[in-house]
Amino acid sequence: MKLISAKIFNYKSFNNKQNYLFISDLNVIVGKNESGKSNLVEALGNVGKIGYTTKSYFDNKNRINNEEVNIELVFKPGENDDILSGYTDNITLNICNYGICKYDKKFGNYVCENDNIRQIVNALTEFRQEKKIPISKPENLRILNNIFDSIEQLSSKMLVIPDGYNEFTDRLRNIHNPVLDQLCTILDSLFEAVNNIYSCFPEILIVKDIGLKSSYNIKQFKDEIALGKESILFEFLDISKISYEELENLIVIDDPVTIKNKMDQFNTLIKNNFVDKFNENYTQEVTDIFLMINNATLQILIKTKGNYLRYDERSNGLKWYISIFIQLMFRNKNKNHIITNNIILLDEPGVYLHSIAQKELVQLFKNLSRQHNQIIYTTHSPSMIDFSCIQDIRAIEKDEDGNSCIYNKLSEFPIESKTKQETITPIIQAMGYQLTFNVGANYQKLNIIVEGITDYFYLSSYLKYQKDDSYNIIASTGANNIPAIASILYGWGCKFIIILDHDSKGRSIYDSIKDTQMPYIDKVLFIDGKEYCKTINFEIEDLFSDNDKNHLNIVASDYKERKYFYAYGCLEKVMANELKLDKLTISNFEKIFNKIEVLK
Repeated sequence: MKLISAKIFNYKSFNNKQNYLFISDLNVIVGKNESGKSNLVEALGNVGKIGYTTKSYFDNKNRINNEEVNIELVFKPGENDDILSGYTDNITLNICNYGICKYDKKFGNYVCENDNIRQIVNALTEFRQEKKIPISKPENLRILNNIFDSIEQLSSKMLVIPDGYNEFTDRLRNIHNPVLDQLCTILDSLFEAVNNIYSCFPEILIVKDIGLKSSYNIKQFKDEIALGKESILFEFLDISKISYEELENLIVIDDPVTIKNKMDQFNTLIKNNFVDKFNENYTQEVTDIFLMINNATLQILIKTKGNYLRYDERSNGLKWYISIFIQLMFRNKNKNHIITNNIILLDEPGVYLHSIAQKELVQLFKNLSRQHNQIIYTTHSPSMIDFSCIQDIRAIEKDEDGNSCIYNKLSEFPIESKTKQETITPIIQAMGYQLTFNVGANYQKLNIIVEGITDYFYLSSYLKYQKDDSYNIIASTGANNIPAIASILYGWGCKFIIILDHDSKGRSIYDSIKDTQMPYIDKVLFIDGKEYCKTINFEIEDLFSDNDKNHLNIVASDYKERKYFYAYGCLEKVMANELKLDKLTISNFEKIFNKIEVLK
């Protein structure tokens, strides 16, 4: 099952406007500091297991309107979701208070009509009517009445296990009354049945930017264990089923035989409980993790391809994967498939990594998303964005009243926004730089060199509209860079065409290539397909019909200042199947690509 949208009502900096987030498999949230990115991660991540938020969650009211906090989540069942037995409609949940998670009527009816649940509810109803339940203590009556009230609302509200339920059933069973024993059995079977259906919902997890260290002296070890679940070492030992006390005692003793024997046992536990599961999911190379004790210090080693290395000597990508996997395992101890059906949230991951390591981290997120997980992360860094998937970028900014606003498309960012230049402009401009430095990546395709990111967006829009994947478009970071890029491609033996606007700037680039006697002058084409003429003024936007120009805001008064936003919006519309181009527009683009094929 996938989360396809979320609406955040009145949580911290979010109020009731611009609070809708569209969610895909891999989601990148951009925005300046204090825009509300961290609040977004909190609002989603602290939901945790669907239906079981903390009481404090609803104390985080928006200070401006001070209205009640709630969050609306819309899920789409997967085609192979066996738990829901063919249920295909979207499911809307509204988490509006502690222990209160409401769902839409159709899904509620589906829950109530489940054969197993219906039989248990009927049995419990008959049991309640036919037998006097011998419960008198207020604390027991309160929990029992709460359960019965929730059963009556099962068609509209999630039935969650109430606080103190296990203690409640233990107290009843200790009375050794057959009626109470039977009641507990029926209640247990009911919660098991509904939780079987609710288990289709993903677990929502905030993954922290923490990792294991290569070594821990005794003081560091004690401090880490004292942190409990806030410590990655604590979580690692817990899921490996290693006793903290035994390991602590082992660090300080001076008996090599005892240490060796015990460490062999611990490393076997690590292999069976963590490493084997990790290698099922990390397919790049077989990885082993070992503990050893040397000079009263716990050390962590990694072994790949027969070589042992200190933990901190391995790549950032591998260390990140291990860290994420530990946190996922710790939070999903009772799941058989702990690496799937999670919504993983990260706030500014890899902020201290260099750009290459950040790109490795993005690849890790892609791998996780391919394993039926959804990833949502915030970032300031263009290196943390895959610009081939620009539809996955979301933006957040604060309005004049201090409320966070979500923009699911960069092209939606308001014209008058004070943070537009700070947040969005560097991202879109970085697309041009990254596309430029991808030259040579495609030897099999015809490379088309264009003047800038706007040309890239419009040509990409047309090619995606026609579902044509036979070209590689390279956006120069300024028309003056075109000769240098073309020279690189020529030296590499790549097939390429240069497309220039038929205006004064385009003609100056053409003249420069011609005057310097570059060997690829025959690979230059003007965007209108015509021969060099000093009186023509034709740009890529002129390929669009008047009707399409209006539809794409090309005639807007601020187009020159914001043209790459409008061009990006064109590509967004195509990728969302929201654009229908006129026949004249299609014909104009076809003529240019026919010219390209002739030059090729």
